Amino acid sequence: MPFVRSLVASWFGRSSWRSERPSRFAAVPGWMALVGVAVAFGGGYLAGGRFGGNPQSEAGLHMKQQPAAKPGFVGEVDSKPLAKDAFIVAAYDGIQPADAKVRAVALAEFLQREGLTTARPYEFPLEKGGLWMVAVYYRNDQEMQGLKNRLLKLEDVPDANFVFRRKQEKEWPVSAAIR
Repeated sequence: MPFVRSLVASWFGRSSWRSERPSRFAAVPGWMALVGVAVAFGGGYLAGGRFGGNPQSEAGLHMKQQPAAKPGFVGEVDSKPLAKDAFIVAAYDGIQPADAKVRAVALAEFLQREGLTTARPYEFPLEKGGLWMVAVYYRNDQEMQGLKNRLLKLEDVPDANFVFRRKQEKEWPVSAAIR
């Protein structure tokens, strides 16, 4: 019988060579650990940044103030019209739609950084796909005149289509009704 018991015990991880007495391990009594933690927190509270720190500085985490990100997919572009009327400042015809979209987004972001916050890429629906444009939206005649003046005063615009249209078209920027 001792043989069977030792065999079963070895299957379940118990060695027959191990003694039956309980094992002893080194442990810190609970009350000593509690006192140590309390002393550490109390000492930190009393020291309060007096050693090696600047007591006048603000404590805590800081982050850069950025506009709130809108939820959506990575690479998704907000091209929904903001108003019924807009200036069309660039149109990317004759190039691949993916490249046209990238250029329209880049120009719209540049215009937004320059203070034209209503600038957006806009895809005009066509039978053979879409034509990407950059529209600067306005709601009334007063906004329209202010935006027109700001667009005419822009310098060093990093988009060849924008610059070409501004130089070639007599009535630039062109106002259009957006569907």
